[in-house]
Amino acid sequence: MTHITKGLTVIVCITGILLPAQVPAAELLDTTGDATAPPLDLVDLHGRQHSLDDYAGKVLLVNFWASWCTPCITEMPGMQRLSETLEDQPFEILAINVSESENRVREFIKRMNLNMTILLDHNGNTFEAWQGKVLPASLLLDRTGRIRYQIIGPLEWDSDEAGTIIEELLKHH
Repeated sequence: MTHITKGLTVIVCITGILLPAQVPAAELLDTTGDATAPPLDLVDLHGRQHSLDDYAGKVLLVNFWASWCTPCITEMPGMQRLSETLEDQPFEILAINVSESENRVREFIKRMNLNMTILLDHNGNTFEAWQGKVLPASLLLDRTGRIRYQIIGPLEWDSDEAGTIIEELLKHH
């Protein structure tokens, strides 16, 4: 575990204790749409490599999480429902686990009954490259790969607010 990750653990655990699990604590913050996403080259639980180029033309929700993070666990069911609602749209969720073992991630996914793309950031380098500070952290990318919104903390992903913003991103090529 890197020095940065140790500090991250303390921040997230404190946040998880202070915030009631059922109350969303984040907002979708518009980033002006000019930020190009950093590279992403990670493996999924089936050993397949994934990069942002694989998702060209799609709206992406890139979510960084860990199984020990209470706010991360809180937002996962809403992300799953959002994924199911938009399964026929050019939309994808990349749920990136930060610095946990593959076995632990597999157990968590099975327990939560999640069916979305799970990527492994074994050493936390991708989280760091995407300027992650606390978990959960999410970014919404438009269909051209630009970061349009950033979210720090848990969000109710199947809420009307999130749905409206994602629908707007889906309309624009």
